[in-house]
Amino acid sequence: MHLFSPTFHRLPIRSLLLAVGCVIAFLFALHVPAMSASSITSGDLIKGSTDAVYYYGQNGKRFVFPHAKTYFTWYADFSTVKTITSDELASIPLGGNVTYRPGVKLVKVTTVPKVYAVGANGVLRWVKTEEVAKALYGVDWNKKVDDIPDTFFVNYTVGADITSTADFSPSLETLTARDINMDKRLIAVSPTPSPIPGALGARIETLGASTPISPYIYGMDKERVLPFHGYHPKTKPIFVRAGGNDWTAYNWENNATNNGIDGGPNENIGVDKWWEAPYESSNKFGEAASKVIMNAHNLGAAAIITIPITDYVAADKDGIVKEKTTDTSSTRWVKNSPTKPTALSLTPDLSDKVVYQDEFVNFVQTKFKDALSQGKKIFYSLDNEPALWSETHALLHPAKTTYAEMADRTKNYGKAIKRVAPDAIVFGAVTYGFNELINLQGAPDQMGREYVDFYLDKAKDLETSEKKRIVDVLDIHWYPEVKVEGKPIVVATVGGEYFPQSSNPSKAEMEARMNAPRSLWDPTYIENSWISTDYLGKPYAIRLIPWLKERIVAHYPGTKIAITEYNYGDGYHISHAMTQADVLGIFGREGLFAANLLPLYDSVYNPLPNSYTTGAFDMYLDYDGKGSAVGDLSLKLDNPDVAKLSLYAMKSTKDSNVLHVIAINKTDGEIPLNLQLGTSDYKTVKSYRLTSANIRPQSASTATIGTDFISDRLPSLSVTTYEIRK
Repeated sequence: MHLFSPTFHRLPIRSLLLAVGCVIAFLFALHVPAMSASSITSGDLIKGSTDAVYYYGQNGKRFVFPHAKTYFTWYADFSTVKTITSDELASIPLGGNVTYRPGVKLVKVTTVPKVYAVGANGVLRWVKTEEVAKALYGVDWNKKVDDIPDTFFVNYTVGADITSTADFSPSLETLTARDINMDKRLIAVSPTPSPIPGALGARIETLGASTPISPYIYGMDKERVLPFHGYHPKTKPIFVRAGGNDWTAYNWENNATNNGIDGGPNENIGVDKWWEAPYESSNKFGEAASKVIMNAHNLGAAAIITIPITDYVAADKDGIVKEKTTDTSSTRWVKNSPTKPTALSLTPDLSDKVVYQDEFVNFVQTKFKDALSQGKKIFYSLDNEPALWSETHALLHPAKTTYAEMADRTKNYGKAIKRVAPDAIVFGAVTYGFNELINLQGAPDQMGREYVDFYLDKAKDLETSEKKRIVDVLDIHWYPEVKVEGKPIVVATVGGEYFPQSSNPSKAEMEARMNAPRSLWDPTYIENSWISTDYLGKPYAIRLIPWLKERIVAHYPGTKIAITEYNYGDGYHISHAMTQADVLGIFGREGLFAANLLPLYDSVYNPLPNSYTTGAFDMYLDYDGKGSAVGDLSLKLDNPDVAKLSLYAMKSTKDSNVLHVIAINKTDGEIPLNLQLGTSDYKTVKSYRLTSANIRPQSASTATIGTDFISDRLPSLSVTTYEIRK
């Protein structure tokens, strides 16, 4: 094969309409049901009663594939071919021949001793040297050369020679000619954009390993977020928790509880009366829990129900309680037990003065049997923040909680749940924060052991003795302890009254809030809190989730992690939404099993639909206002400056053609961004943005897509969701 020739020529463009016998009809026999010509659209492959296949162009004409080699540079098979009647096919005028897809193959004809690269619109460009051919098409370039008959050569035009790699890019040519319409200039072809000079660069490993994203990380705490509280109709919580202090003393037999220090104090009331739930006054057994589950399932969400594991629960709804459970004469408390010694009943005995939790679980499992068989989920939690019982429920549990006590309660109540619901997922520990993880808030029997290690060890021992897992999920709560100018960055509470953060925070407060999520993972970030300064007696990077994972690997492998209470701001300012969006991205990337935002002040006095917080959830679950959500697989992404910019990339198990990226600009200035995609397969990009101007995402049109990247200029204090498609 000769690459060199002294001749240079340009052939005139001619339209050669081949007879049907010249096309690829001889290659295959198609059996496709006939449809009306009115149902075909530009870009379709069509055929009539014969086996000849044509391309239906934007100009209303059909284009011929001269031979099989040409066809297979554009298509892998014939699965998309549509059949119309022969008369309908004949009514569509011929438009010419299809040429090779640019950049895919090299071609030559027998009578011309030159090898050509194929460019857009059938332009042939002579590759003048073997070195250039190798650089462009690889060392096996000669295996990519197709001979084409002289009769087909007239379909092409000869253009400028290729003397160096700078003259031609096969991948760029292929990308530019995304389909035959574009190749033949039947539709406008936009110039390929260039990266933004000097922009921040990041890269997605689109072809690398991925981490599954649990749907339960998009959860809300408290049934107050359900539809009867006016929750946003599209972005719904995927995981709803009935938990907190008002469920620790829950009596499922009459829906009474004692709220401890919350709202009372120490008042026996209907469950969630404080939050004005519509079922608080019901005495029908199991009604409070049932309503939570029912409403969650109606939303398509999973529900988690709290199982009280203290020795007593509330006996009535008769108001203020003064007696401790240790006062034997008190009638305001009723005994709580993990198991019933006799047969379980769907109708509890109100006269025996004992509430049985296995009977409660049996009631739930039976009532929602059909829902469970349909794949709907009900999880169970072993109470709430036990280290604080002596403070939050001083009458119910006066003594400090101990390590040994928690081991026994976890064993007895966990076994009771699994005996009735062996496939149920049980959440355990349910700690309030870092100090409980370390020492159970100063438990008297800690003896130098960190509580999280102790708890995991006991859970593992329990599996060994029972020959099945009892505790499936290590459940913690997390409220940042970061302070700015002596004030916490999250809402503070005194005596049950909530005090909101400012809707106009200082720059220092915004920066502290927006960087606080880094304590969930970042080994380089040291926050301004007692945890970082006091733990181990030196500045300490918390890196909470990796730290928990290390504990799990060392003490009880296979345990999942959940954060069923957290909060990073009230929702009155865009920085709150940015932080919330950052947290959701971290949860997905780090592989959390479940998480629940606990709305504080915001949920009571300024319902979530009217806050920036909901907008943050929208960026993941409803970014276009039509219910579109990001993918369920997290991709590795190299981000050079996490202090300024948070980036999260996701692909989908349901749609392999789409890639999502969340970009959060945490600065008060614009950030130009070039994001490498790792492949040239993606062709289009749409963007949606959340800024201070609106609490809902708005369509944005600033992003451009190149051969293997997208570029954009991220406005200050913004969250952007990109939908990138092949």
